[in-house]
Amino acid sequence: ETLGWEPALVFAGLGISGRSVNGVDGTSTGERAEVCNLTLRCRNQQQAFAAVVVRGSPTIHHCHISGGVWIGGRSTDPQVSSCIIERSRSCGVKLTDHASGTIANNVFRHNLREGILIERHSTPRIEDNVFRCNAMQNILASEDSEPTCSGNIMKPLSVH
Repeated sequence: ETLGWEPALVFAGLGISGRSVNGVDGTSTGERAEVCNLTLRCRNQQQAFAAVVVRGSPTIHHCHISGGVWIGGRSTDPQVSSCIIERSRSCGVKLTDHASGTIANNVFRHNLREGILIERHSTPRIEDNVFRCNAMQNILASEDSEPTCSGNIMKPLSVH
């Protein structure tokens, strides 16, 4: 949980190179990390995203995310699966700036904008998700993006 401006979880490719501490290779920056069975929440009313991926291909699965997931940049290819993504002050997942990745088997609910927003030449795979009670579109893609979508279940949008 984060109280300030920072997201609860960030993958940015930061680390110490060339150093081993207690047998752990210091050259790893967590770009292929696996995160599972966590609750991520952002309580700051001005911060919409609880998790941010700007580099790498982490796996985030079986997590409860209160707030959105922001994925951006050419060097991203995360997998977000089997999560509950809800109550973002923006969209549930935002993919931007040539991002890719797989968003599969998640539940998107009660987000104040879209369930998933895809923009700026992003090319994600969106598979077998359930969308319910999001305030705007369940999936919104800009004309310059090329998502691959299959097997998603769309429930009615919420009424505000």
